[in-house]
Amino acid sequence: MIVATNMQISAEKIWSTAAEHLRAKLSRETFNMWFAPLRASAVDGHHLTIETPNEFCEVWLKDNYLSLMHDAVAVAAGAKLQVRFKA
Repeated sequence: MIVATNMQISAEKIWSTAAEHLRAKLSRETFNMWFAPLRASAVDGHHLTIETPNEFCEVWLKDNYLSLMHDAVAVAAGAKLQVRFKA
């Protein structure tokens, strides 16, 4: 249980830092529409799992912002992590 809690904190910290990088690169409207509702739910050695409000949001992010998200997460984590989505 302690490990899961530590992983949760790490996921949230990585996403919080990555979100700040995204906020600096995107318009306020774009950030608030697509990124503000997202939450990190897990991190492992290779993946950061991001919860999206719905499948439409997940598909839109994959199609339009996945590369930018990977870059922001890599900066935040200090390592390349693949972004996984969970609607």
